[in-house]
This record gives sequence, C-alpha cells and structure tokens, in this order.
Amino acid sequence: MRRESSRHMQTDYTLLSVDVWDTLLRRPCHPDEVKLFSSRYIYLTYHGRLKPEFHDPLQILGKRQEIEETIARHNRARGLDGEYIIEDVMEKLASTVLTVRNAAEAKKIRADVIEAEIRHECSIAYADNKISPLLSGYSARHSIFLSDFYMSPDQVRRILAHAGADDRAMTGHTSSGHLLSKSSGRLFRAVHEAYSLLPREHLHIGDHAVSDRSVPARMGISAKRHVNRKENRLRLRRERLGRARLSGGGIDPLARELSGRLRSIRPPHGLTGTQKKLFSLGARHSLIFYAFVLFVIEEAIKNGIGRIYYFSREGYFFSRIHEEIRKRNPLGIPIPDCEVLQVSRKSTFAATLFDCSLKEMRRLWSLHTEQSVEDLFMSLDIDISGYASMIQSHCIDAREKIKNPGDDERMRNLFSDRAFIKKLKRETAGKRKMLLTYLSAHGIRDDRSPLFIVDIGWRGSVQDNLAAILPGKTIRGCYLGLHDFLNEQPRTAIKKSYGPDGNRDPLEALFPIHFESVLETLANTDRGSARGYTRRGKSITVIEEAFEGEGRVWRDSVRFFQEGALAAAGIFAEYVRNHALSSRELRPAFDRTLTRLIVNPPIVLARAFRALHHNETFGLGRIENMEEAMSFPFGLLLKSFFNKTSRGAAVEALRRTRWPHAALKLRSRLLHLLLKGVLRNVLSGRKWYGLFSKEDE
Repeated sequence: MRRESSRHMQTDYTLLSVDVWDTLLRRPCHPDEVKLFSSRYIYLTYHGRLKPEFHDPLQILGKRQEIEETIARHNRARGLDGEYIIEDVMEKLASTVLTVRNAAEAKKIRADVIEAEIRHECSIAYADNKISPLLSGYSARHSIFLSDFYMSPDQVRRILAHAGADDRAMTGHTSSGHLLSKSSGRLFRAVHEAYSLLPREHLHIGDHAVSDRSVPARMGISAKRHVNRKENRLRLRRERLGRARLSGGGIDPLARELSGRLRSIRPPHGLTGTQKKLFSLGARHSLIFYAFVLFVIEEAIKNGIGRIYYFSREGYFFSRIHEEIRKRNPLGIPIPDCEVLQVSRKSTFAATLFDCSLKEMRRLWSLHTEQSVEDLFMSLDIDISGYASMIQSHCIDAREKIKNPGDDERMRNLFSDRAFIKKLKRETAGKRKMLLTYLSAHGIRDDRSPLFIVDIGWRGSVQDNLAAILPGKTIRGCYLGLHDFLNEQPRTAIKKSYGPDGNRDPLEALFPIHFESVLETLANTDRGSARGYTRRGKSITVIEEAFEGEGRVWRDSVRFFQEGALAAAGIFAEYVRNHALSSRELRPAFDRTLTRLIVNPPIVLARAFRALHHNETFGLGRIENMEEAMSFPFGLLLKSFFNKTSRGAAVEALRRTRWPHAALKLRSRLLHLLLKGVLRNVLSGRKWYGLFSKEDE
C-alpha cells in the first residue's frame, strides 16, 4: 500500500476535495432510514400534537420526502439546482404534520428534530477503512470535504469528528450551502471561485461514478473514484433492503437477517448441553420479548410517562429487557425509568371489596364460574377458620365446588348475612389500607397523575383492581396479549395489547395466546407471587407466595432461556437504531416467532413445562401439576380419528394439557409432525373456541 501511495504522491494540487458519504463515512443502513429515524422521533416525542392523518412514522417520512421534492422544484425554478436545506424541510414538516401555535414554535421543534438527526448520524456513522491510506498518497494546499448533502458544513463536521474520520478533510462545502450540486458541476465551479483556482489545480475523490468521477473529469478536474469493495457490497445489500421496505414491501427480509444474527449468538462456557440449548433458544426467540417491551416504551414516550411499573411475576424479566434497551437507547429519546410492582390478583382483589356484595363478587365469578367457598377465601387471602360457623349455618360445605356461585341460593344467603359481611368488610378494609400504603411507598397515590403499568395479560384484572381503589387516577396498561373482557371495564382503565387482542381480533388471530401458561413460564421468576402485604415497623413488606415446583423449573431451565434472550440485547438495539424499526413493523415477525414456538415446541422447553407446578391458587384454589395435566389418554386421541363422539373429549383432554403441541411431541414426534397443522385449526377454529375455559385468566 505504501508503494502505491508513494507512486501517486503529488504536491502540485491547490485543492483536494473528498466526498463524505460512502467515501469518508459509511452508514449501516439505507440513507432514507436516517430520515425515518427523525420521523419516528417526531411521532414519539410530539405524539400528542400529531394531526390525525399522520399516525405512523412512515407516513411522516413520506410527507418529508414530498416537502423535499417541492422545495427542490422551487429552487430549480429559481435557476438553482434541485437541492434543499434541512432547516427549511424540518420547519415545513413540523407545521404540516403537527399542530403548532405559531412560527416560533415550529422553529423550536425544527431545531430539536435536526439536533436529534445529527446525534443519530453521529451514533451510526463510521469511518471508511480504506480512505485514509488513499488520501496519504496525495497532498494539496487545501483539503476539504465536498458533498451533495442537505446539512450545513458545521453539521457535517460534527458527524465526521464523532466518527473519527480522516482529519485532513474537516472543513468543506455542502450542496445545501450553495443550493448547487456536484452532479450538475455547479458546486465544483462555486468552490473554484471561492478558492480562486483553475480546474486542473483541483483533485476530487469520491465513490459516485457520475457526480464524483465523470462530471468533474469533463470539467478538467483530476477525479479519482474511491472503491471499497467490501463496504460497497454491504451498502448495496442495505440499500436493497431499505428500498424494498420504504416502497411498501415490509421488513421481512430485514427480520430474517435479524433472526440469523440472533441464531448466531453463542452460549457462554461452563454450561451443560441442555443449558446451552436453552440459552440458544432464548436468543432465537428473544424478539417476542424485545418487540413487546419496545412497544411498551413507545407507548410510554407517546403519553409523556416518566416511570413504567412492571407487574410481578413476569415483570422481573420484562424489566431486565427494558433496562437492556434503555442502556443502549436505540430510539434517541430519553427512555422512562422502570420498576417492578409486586402485585397480583390475590394481593389486590380483596382490597376492592368495599361492600362485600354479590355484585362485587361477580367480578371474580365471571372468570371462575365454578368455585368452592374454600377456594374463594384462598383467593381473598383470608383465613376461612374465623368464618366456619357462619358458612355452616347456611348449609354450605366449604369444599363443595359450586357452579355459578352468584346464582346459588345458599351463597346469596351467606352474602346477606350481616355478621358475615361486617367481619368480611373489616378484613377487606385492612387489606385495602395495606395495599394503598404499599402503593404510596412506590409513588402511587389516588391523584390525577397518570399511572402506566405493564403485565403479560390476559384480561387486566390487576389493573381493574387498582382502578377500583384509585378511582381518581387514569391507569394505562400494556399487555403482551388480551383475552376478551368478561367484566365491565373501569372508565379510568385504558388497556392496549401488543399481541393478539380478543376484544378486536378475529378468533384465528388469537391462536398463540390460548397457551398463556407457556408464555408465563418463559417469563417467570423463582420469587413467586405477591400474596399480600404486612407492616414491619414503619414500612410495608410484601408477603411472597413461592412454590418449589415453579422455582425449580426456573432455576433448572427457564433462567438459561432468559439469559439467552438478554444476550440478544445488543443485536436487537443495533437493528432498531440503525434501521429506525418500530414495534408496529416488528409485529408480523413477533407473531411468526410466537406461533412457531407454540406449534413446534423445542423438546427441552416441552420438558421444562411438563416439570412445572403451576400456581392456580387464585380462583381455582390449587397447584396444577403439569406432568399430570399433560398425561392425556393417548388412546382417546387415536380413537377420535374414527369415533365422532370421542372427538370432543380428545380436544378437551388436549386443552387441559395447556400446551397440546408439547404434550404430543413428548409422546410421539411423528404424531406431532402429522398433527401440528390440524391442531392449530382445531384449537383455534370457531367450532372449538368454546372449549377454551374462561378460567384461563
């Protein structure tokens, strides 16, 4: 390389100019994806001011491109080239897509968005690794950059300095300063006038065959084309992916590339073979969790939220995903803080019983249509022994499973018993006081400030409970998936699902969230659930209810899956940052990844699920042994192929396994292979939809 440099060494040039993009600097994306980043920034930061027709960053990008073309046409009509200045574009964009009060406000927003775009360019741009050796072969009195670009020289200089570009060209000219371009040759002439030189005194180096090579050569300028074959191949691939996406083709090719990167993550040393498989599976399926948490963060930013509360148990894992994203900040916007709020249906429901009336109880019984009084008191986390005589006086066996308890005459009599109600109200009032004190310690009070919560799903019962005891507060909830609501929704509760939503989506789209126990297991912790709260000195302590059957599965299996998912943070953040991805664009990839996991379960995850003892003490009053649940009568399944009467029983048996595909695969991989497509149709079709119990809260 040195021999080539010395051969080209010349000292008789007055001016050496170097192109910027794809010569001094490289980008890891299509150039318009930088503009999409700024569009996403506007969409999230100024969401409350967006005009109704602009409800997606891609629409804002389209409007920006339209404005750029309009300004370019105007400048051509003035006898200049079709160039434009970023300040003019952003000011017009702000007043077009946002509701602004006056021109001064539009200018303020313009400055904010431009600064965000410059910071973003700084965060992604990197120096070309071949240009410095090439430049060392030439010398000139003046060395500058010369670029057809819409930013000013000072703005470009910031990006060059941040990327560590060759410092021989740290001042220069851009087309925006003259509204003239290299491609027309007029920018070269303007530079010659500025430096009082002739074309033969000028050497220009750049990557473009026309504007950097043929145009200056025709003008008598010494022009050399810069070729970096490796980087050019990368650029062509990035631009191909970007063009397809920005022309409406979606991000499927980009998502496949991201999936390939996730599959390439290697487990750390020191793990067993099974642990390595679990780690790799966590990395491969991490998109499910990162896309969901990205959605949560976007929703919080759009609504001006400063703190996000993730509900335990899954919240411990989700909050770790959140912190990994926040640490890398691929959005270029301050990401809200988060914390885990230790709440559950059991720790919050009793607190909502102000009157202990049948009407209040129906919120529970609409979800669990068969329940014993013993199960009821377990759900309330109240010791039943103090109520035994009152229960018996109404001829109720506390262990008897009662269908539709609210319609049972004995239960109606019990809830009309003044002594029973008085005692129960005293206990629920105590629980309400404890819960409110716990919430207050975490900055949550019954005031007008919004509360932003996150839970895995499935009907948002805990959010409903908090809304009942905090009636003055608007509570926004984000969920991975939602089943159809069975209770009247509190007017102050706003619920939004990233994944399938039974309140808006067709039945066929709800297939993945029929198997909520699988997702709960993969996002679980060994800390158990919040059962209630107790006072210790001046503070309130959470009473945690942990079961070894759950904790052991997390320690032996799930934690390695989660560590694999956490190891994917850098790759995910890189793609979101470089390509300005949004959770909306990632939704199809989320659906595919989630469905593939359910339909074709990896054996190591199927075994972990089978080993689970699932906590169903709220509502059902039991710990569910998944090994027993998954041991369905195999003969019944075979019989169902020939006997119509057996078919419904077989589907019901499969439903009880909580993960039919895993149960089948563990019994017979061949049978699972043959039936996995049929299972999806049977288990999610309208004919069988009623088999999914309302108790699967």
